Amino acid sequence: MSDFRKLTIQGRSAYIREARPDDIPAIDVMHDRLSRQSLYLRYFASSKPSLEGLQSQLLDPQGGRAAYVALLEGTPADVLGLAYYRQVPDEDGSAEPAVLVEDRFQGNGLGQALMEALIRQARCQAIRTFKAYVLPENQQVLRMFARQGLPVKRHYRDGLYELEMDLQPTSGAVGNSLPASAPCQSGMANLCTDFVSFTEC
Repeated sequence: MSDFRKLTIQGRSAYIREARPDDIPAIDVMHDRLSRQSLYLRYFASSKPSLEGLQSQLLDPQGGRAAYVALLEGTPADVLGLAYYRQVPDEDGSAEPAVLVEDRFQGNGLGQALMEALIRQARCQAIRTFKAYVLPENQQVLRMFARQGLPVKRHYRDGLYELEMDLQPTSGAVGNSLPASAPCQSGMANLCTDFVSFTEC
């Protein structure tokens, strides 16, 4: 299985790859290291999901899903971040994405890289729109959506921002180097493995 992207985080080499069933214990441990604030911003609660919940969210075999983990070179048992999406029920071509990065690695562009992985794979699955619900205080995620260079509609309702990102290619979009017509395969072998160093969230 190919890595999607290799990058530098705080001077150390890291990489992103598809999540696997044996990653679930390490993902669970990563949740134990998260601050209450990070848990709340992601789950709207101060407690982490159960192991069964993580398994269902990340690796359910139903169609229209994808999941990735970020790891440090040399310490593959330690997950730094994860990202996944699930197709929105009864809405053909729409999916709900989620990105979560451990506190000590936030602000280094890892969330941005994970989001780009989701966008590229979503296009391969003919997903046209990402829909997300974000708390107003979650400025990192709001900025991450804006920095993709893709059209985003934002509505405020019942204490949450409803975000809709158009995944159709547009000239100059950050997450847009995979052409809409590119052939897609299972896994990530068709995606780039370029080396980059991110310095912004």
